Amino acid sequence: MKLHTITLTSLIAATAIISTSSLHADDSSTAIPYSAVPKDFGWQFDSYGLRAGVDAEDDLQLHTYELFATVNTPYSWKIGDKSRLQLNLEGAVGGLVEDDDSGYYVRFGPQLVLNLGDSPFSLVAASGPAYLSEDVFNNMDLGGKLQFFSSLGVDWKLSDCCTIGYRWHHISNAGIHDKNPGLNMHTLGITWKF
Repeated sequence: MKLHTITLTSLIAATAIISTSSLHADDSSTAIPYSAVPKDFGWQFDSYGLRAGVDAEDDLQLHTYELFATVNTPYSWKIGDKSRLQLNLEGAVGGLVEDDDSGYYVRFGPQLVLNLGDSPFSLVAASGPAYLSEDVFNNMDLGGKLQFFSSLGVDWKLSDCCTIGYRWHHISNAGIHDKNPGLNMHTLGITWKF
């Protein structure tokens, strides 16, 4: 069975599981400035989406595709009158595809979202461990299957249920393997809110 068939099947299964989840918590927005305040200690599936991107390297022709989901934690910080910093958890399954080499990955980690008051834009930063099924693509050896994904980006809220966004992803093993060249990716995504 080819990798793209396995990846597509995994993405469809994950979407079905996420869509039927019944986790729910109170959406209280009361917060004390600059301090973490639990929202009734509730965790809530917030959104899911798809991302696709290309590598930022000149010598590779690598593409990435992923299905991701975020969970709101009960922790947020009010900054100023209208801005809020929200701590989420993000998980993803995806694929790295090149002409001759392909592999899948699974990643999970914390995500910080800075909502800029009444603006439709928000800033996003995330990081966490990842497992890659393949760690060599053409002439780039990432050094090992355990890697770390870090990302910075911006989201644009189109409506209450739909957001589009850009992410700059950096994939690295943080020096735990002998080789650590790192890989940078540019991705665009679409997110749907629960």
